[in-house]
Amino acid sequence: MAECIQKHKLFTIYSVLMLIIVFIAVFAPWLAPGDAFNSDMTKALQAPSAQHWFGTDKLGRDVLSRIIYGTQLSLFMGVTIVVVMVSIGTIIGAVAGYFGGKVEMVLMRLADIMLSFPGVVLAIAIAGILGGSIFNTILALSIVGWAKYARLVRSMTLKVRQEEYVTAAVMMGASTWTILRRHIIPNILPLVVTTGALDIGAMMIEVAGLSFLGFGAQPPTPEWGLMLNEGRQYLQTSPWLMAFPGLSILIVVSIFNLWSDSLRDVVDPKNEG
Repeated sequence: MAECIQKHKLFTIYSVLMLIIVFIAVFAPWLAPGDAFNSDMTKALQAPSAQHWFGTDKLGRDVLSRIIYGTQLSLFMGVTIVVVMVSIGTIIGAVAGYFGGKVEMVLMRLADIMLSFPGVVLAIAIAGILGGSIFNTILALSIVGWAKYARLVRSMTLKVRQEEYVTAAVMMGASTWTILRRHIIPNILPLVVTTGALDIGAMMIEVAGLSFLGFGAQPPTPEWGLMLNEGRQYLQTSPWLMAFPGLSILIVVSIFNLWSDSLRDVVDPKNEG
């Protein structure tokens, strides 16, 4: 009982921290103390001060303002990628698990092919071919990530398909898509959503990684990975250009990972991992 209360307490704490991040992202235009886009070369590379808490970059833009706007973009991209991956993987996995036979073989072999490649390398290749942009980053990471959800949903669908209520629905003449929509997908959705929540932090890191390598967001977009890339040549003279975006990634991703772990513990009390 005490352990259960502790898990819910941690979940509440991490949820509050996560909501603070969401609040910053939503109200970024009002919370940013300066202009995140317009340059002022007279203020270039100023150290952190009372006027610019996190200093300014090489174009004189306020680093704190760009980090706040970066919260908005990183959160949007991370959540969007997870939603797309979960949606595609759930549909493909449910169809494969329910129909079986050749349909299952073709879809699962396709998933195996996707899983056989290192995810980040394949995402870099796709983004490199399509060109660096926010949309292409979302597309590349979604293409790479759907396969594991397809395999998860397929295995869960095989189990749910044997339940009596599904058999009863078949005997009553319900269509295949009705059974999938009303009986199978709703029963596997909680675990899929929990798994997706665990991936939000990882996707934010991968988004930052692609932007750092030049395959993600492009200047002058305020994105944390891109800010790290722009600041690395000034590491010795203006270390704040890398320190603050790096800390932002560390803090936000850590909070989302801790929140998703606590969510899993609350949803599945038997989980000890």
